[in-house]
Amino acid sequence: MIARIPITWRIVSRYQVSLVCRKSYIILIYICQVYLKGKYKIGEFIRLKYYLFYFHFKLNMDKSYYLCHTMSMVKITTFLKRIGLSDKEAIIYEYLLNKGELSVAELSQVSQLKRGDLYNVLYSLRDRDLVQQVDRGRSSTFSVTDPTLLKNQIEVQKDRLAEAEAATSVLLPKLVSQYTITSNRPSVRYLEGLPGLISVYDELFASKEKEFLLLRSVYDNTTPEISEVINQMVERQIAQKMKVRLIAPLEEKSKRRYLVTDKERGIERRIVEESQLQSPAQIMIWGDCVAIISLKGHTVITLMENADIAQTFRNMFTYMWEKAEPYHDKVVKSWK
Repeated sequence: MIARIPITWRIVSRYQVSLVCRKSYIILIYICQVYLKGKYKIGEFIRLKYYLFYFHFKLNMDKSYYLCHTMSMVKITTFLKRIGLSDKEAIIYEYLLNKGELSVAELSQVSQLKRGDLYNVLYSLRDRDLVQQVDRGRSSTFSVTDPTLLKNQIEVQKDRLAEAEAATSVLLPKLVSQYTITSNRPSVRYLEGLPGLISVYDELFASKEKEFLLLRSVYDNTTPEISEVINQMVERQIAQKMKVRLIAPLEEKSKRRYLVTDKERGIERRIVEESQLQSPAQIMIWGDCVAIISLKGHTVITLMENADIAQTFRNMFTYMWEKAEPYHDKVVKSWK
């Protein structure tokens, strides 16, 4: 069996021998070696071709079965883990599904898990109604329940995802703030549409700041949807008793807002000439955050968090505030 090994391996490779069936593998090598030594006569050579064909067919069938079975196992295990089961839970559930009712001792042998870990896994599956326990004297056996109950795991995952989304909206600003402090790099995010606008307001009110600065855009009331969101924001601002310093262009509604609604809303307004503030985007400044919100057409938002950037915008706002005072006083005096 030692002679002409390279040629033997080429023949073995040609017939795609699978290691799944080792006995067939050894027999096939033996046949190849005997054939190469010339010990077979013509009739036996025909028999050899039959053997080779037989083992070729049998080994490939073994290989196909093994691959199909393995792929099925992988798909089931992957599915179980995707709906929330741990690696160990998925393995034990798979064993019980395939083998039926088993004792802890039997499961321990096939799964190679320690009894303590195995009991924890089984009790976890039992508490979720995926496995049932049957007491048989001093021992217990376990078996899977109706697999349709796995749908309940999907609903649990949905609930967890909803809770995670709710927690993210509250905790993300704090995480970003901490990241900015420790890394000393500005955080920049890009948001779009009404959901993005609502997210900015959520972060504003979550900050618990006592005041924010607003450089208004002439497009902030151009659509019913934006107007509704801004009205909701104003209600939240009043409820939270947050003050607003606002620079806005002179408009038809400016007089009524200044004389009637600003005080009850906690707004201190500074009016500038309309021609000097035809901005398509509004700027909001609070804490270490600056939000530049483009409201003309599709809403696009750039949200930055950095103390130096926020202070720079705050300085620019203060400069505009002071420069607008003469015109503002002139307009207000004309209203009285």
